[in-house]
Amino acid sequence: QSIFLKKMFPNQLPYDIVWDRFRCLLKASVDPELDYKGRAVVLLSSTLKGDDRVVSGKSTAPYVCGKTKAFFRSGSLEKLESDRRLVRIKNACKLQNFAKAVVQRHKFCTMKLVVVRLQSLWRLKIIRRDYKEKIRSIVIIYCWAKCVLVRIKRQALRKNEASIQIQTSWRCFKHRAKFKKQKKAAVLLQRVIHNRQDRQRFHSAFAECVEAARKNQQMNSLLQKLARNCEPNKRDKSNIHGLLQECSFMISYLGKELFLQRGKVSEVQNQIHCQKETNSSLLLTVDALKAESAAEKLGVDRLSEKVTNLYKQIEEEKKTSINHKKELKKIKDENMLTETAYKRKCDHMVNQHKSKIEQLNIKLVAVTKDHTLELQKQNDRIKTSE
Repeated sequence: QSIFLKKMFPNQLPYDIVWDRFRCLLKASVDPELDYKGRAVVLLSSTLKGDDRVVSGKSTAPYVCGKTKAFFRSGSLEKLESDRRLVRIKNACKLQNFAKAVVQRHKFCTMKLVVVRLQSLWRLKIIRRDYKEKIRSIVIIYCWAKCVLVRIKRQALRKNEASIQIQTSWRCFKHRAKFKKQKKAAVLLQRVIHNRQDRQRFHSAFAECVEAARKNQQMNSLLQKLARNCEPNKRDKSNIHGLLQECSFMISYLGKELFLQRGKVSEVQNQIHCQKETNSSLLLTVDALKAESAAEKLGVDRLSEKVTNLYKQIEEEKKTSINHKKELKKIKDENMLTETAYKRKCDHMVNQHKSKIEQLNIKLVAVTKDHTLELQKQNDRIKTSE
C-alpha cells in the first residue's frame, strides 16, 4: 500500500510548510484560531478547486490530507508552484515598478527643482533688469520734470524781478524829481548861507586887520616917540605921562593878543594831537588790514591747494570710473558667456533627461514584452502539464 500511495501521491509536504509556502495564493481571509492543518485544508480546497480527475467514472481529488502531511498527486504540486511563481513574479514586477517609479520620481523631482530654480533665476534676472530700466526711466523723467519746473520758476523769478525793477524805477521817478528840486534848493540855500558866513568872516577879519594895522601904526608912532625921548638932548618931560598911558594900553592889547594866540596855539595843538591819534588808529587799521590780507592770501593759497587736490581727485575718480566701467563691461560679457554656457548646459541636461526617459520607456516596453512572453510560456507549461 505504501508503494501504491507513493505512486498515486508522489509528493508530500507538512501542513506548516504548505501554509508558509502557498498562503500567498489564498485570496480570502482565514480564521486565525485554526491550526496549520485547518489552514492548509482551506488553502488547498480554494486553490485546487476544480482540478479533480475522472478515472474510470470516478472523480479523484488532486490531494489527500493525512494527520501531519498533505499528499499531492502528480502535477498538483507543480501547479501550486507555478501559481506561486506567477504570484511572486507579479509581486516582484510590482516591487520593481514601484522601485523604478520611486527612482524616476526622485529624478523627476530633482530635475523639476533644477528647472524651477533655473526658471526662477531667469525670471528674477528679467524682473531685475526690467526694474533697473524702470528706475532709470523714472529717474530720467524725474530729472527732466525737475529741470522744467526749475526753468519755469527761474522764468517766473526773472519776470518778478523785472516787474519789481520797473515798479521801483517808476516809483523812484517822481521822488527823484522831487529830490533833485530839493537838492537844488538846498544847494542854493547852502551857497547863500556860506556867502553870508564868508562875508561875516571877511568883515570880521577885515576889521581885525584894520585894527591890527591901526595898532601897528600906534606901535610905530609910540616907538618913534620913545626913540626921541631916549635921546638926552630931545627929551620932553611934559609928554612922559601920555607915553606911559599909551604904553600901558599897548601892553594890555599885546597881552590880549598873546592870550588869543595862545588859545589858537592850544587849539592847533589839540588838532595835531587828534590828527596823530587818528593817524595812529589808521596805522593800526592798516596793519590789521595787512594781517587780514596776509591771512586771506594764506587762505587763498590753501584753497588753491585744495582746489588742485580736488581736481586731482576728480581726475583720479574719472580714471577709476572709466576702469570700473571697463570692469563692468567685462563682468557683463562674462555673465553673458556664463549665461549662454548655463543655457547650453541646461539644454544639454534636458536633452539627456529626455533621452534617458526615452531609453527607460524602451526598456520598460522590452521588459513588459519579456514578462508577457514569460507569462505566456508559463501558462503554456501549465496547460501542457494539466
